[in-house]
Amino acid sequence: MEANEQIYYGRLGKDPQIDKAFSDHPVCYFSLAVNTEHSTAWKQVVVSGTLADQCTVNLKKGAAVFIRGISRVREYTSKSGERRQVEVVYASAIGFIKF
Repeated sequence: MEANEQIYYGRLGKDPQIDKAFSDHPVCYFSLAVNTEHSTAWKQVVVSGTLADQCTVNLKKGAAVFIRGISRVREYTSKSGERRQVEVVYASAIGFIKF
């Protein structure tokens, strides 16, 4: 595990979406709800390669997962002109939890 990698446990907020736009290299995107002591934090998760294909097969909205990856904060401007930040986790490993 790298020094700046973190591990998250949470549930998917929506079904994963896959994009194969870049020379058939799959990239999967989904949102993850992580419960903290006082609130719920939402993380955007990006998964690539064969793990992305596995995510689309094994994950659905509400599924519980463990994510290990590098977290980055991305800034953007909303349609209303507000500057916002979103935390994006670039996953290197995912634990699929089946109940």
